[in-house]
Amino acid sequence: MKPETTHVINAARARHGFLYSTDIEALTDDPKTRLMQLLVRCGGCRFLAPAQDVPHLIHCIQTGGDYVRDVSIPANIHNERGL
Repeated sequence: MKPETTHVINAARARHGFLYSTDIEALTDDPKTRLMQLLVRCGGCRFLAPAQDVPHLIHCIQTGGDYVRDVSIPANIHNERGL
């Protein structure tokens, strides 16, 4: 894992898993974390998606008239991957 990615994950952990858009970019740029499942919470639903797909899915949701409330690393990911 790239050092920048480790920094992003640790920073997100300090924010209880919540990610900024720049954090998502860092996760997608690292081959070891690009498929990491992220939790996307919208106005009408929530779902898990690979980090590499999240920007496109956010665009689709917003184009469809809904909004994205937040994106985060699910709590169980911290334990499974030792992050």
